[in-house]
Amino acid sequence: MKEKFHLVRTFQDNSTKIVDLAAQRIQSSTVAIYFHKLDSPLSIKPEQIATGVLLKTESNHYLITAAHTFNQYSKEDICLYKSQSKIPLVGRLYLFNTNDSQTNDLVDIAVIKIEDFIVDVINNTEQIDFLSSDFIKQRHTTIPSKSYFTLGFPFKKEIEKRNSKKFFSQPYLIYSHPSKPKAYDQPLVNKELNILLDFHRRKFKVFGEKNRSFAPHTEGMSGSGLWFIPNFDSNQTKELNVFLVGIFIELKENTNSLMFTKIDCLTEVLRKYCDENFEQFFGLETKVINDNA
Repeated sequence: MKEKFHLVRTFQDNSTKIVDLAAQRIQSSTVAIYFHKLDSPLSIKPEQIATGVLLKTESNHYLITAAHTFNQYSKEDICLYKSQSKIPLVGRLYLFNTNDSQTNDLVDIAVIKIEDFIVDVINNTEQIDFLSSDFIKQRHTTIPSKSYFTLGFPFKKEIEKRNSKKFFSQPYLIYSHPSKPKAYDQPLVNKELNILLDFHRRKFKVFGEKNRSFAPHTEGMSGSGLWFIPNFDSNQTKELNVFLVGIFIELKENTNSLMFTKIDCLTEVLRKYCDENFEQFFGLETKVINDNA
């Protein structure tokens, strides 16, 4: 049974059922990422540090997250944790890494190409699944509509079960709309590379509760996907479409917005370095990208 997640929404909104259904479609592919020393026993509790999206193509399987996750933690010590089992993320790490450090900050995405034996472990773990690359929507132009949400794991939202050492990270869903164009007029934002989503903590409430509430702090949500719902027709919920259009990298407090890297930067990494069959689906121009073993 899937864990329930909180749905943060603005007041007087009638589309939350559609958002809820869309989130259920991608929930099992959105995972909490943990730090746990490679040789540490599970009696030492893993530390939740980020969020990731599991993605598959016809040839390979990947974990997508924010690159700054690896600034403080070694790749060997980063893992998934599900059903009281640790899943090490064995694979090759790729980073979008141009000579321009500012561009690096604007993109800030990482891809782990996961080894087959770890893919088998993930596929045999309940409540985790790889999302098909068919869910990627390239060259997306944002629209002024509440057709967007991000689902991730704030690290202070862990839930521990009584009388046991078992715990799980609580997913949180933020439902909003793209920021106005003037929000992009600030340092370290580029409209060609980034999408900004409005995030006013005081204007949100927890789904299913009557009283006002604050949206969560975003620490731990880095690497969450930005999802776009093109159709809010409640009569077509069984075939509801939802697309991945960005990856969350930063909170811009001065403009009350969440900053995402456009998914096109990710597809460049996949096309150039990771997947020999990816070009037949996407065919983007090559940019300078480096990888780390």
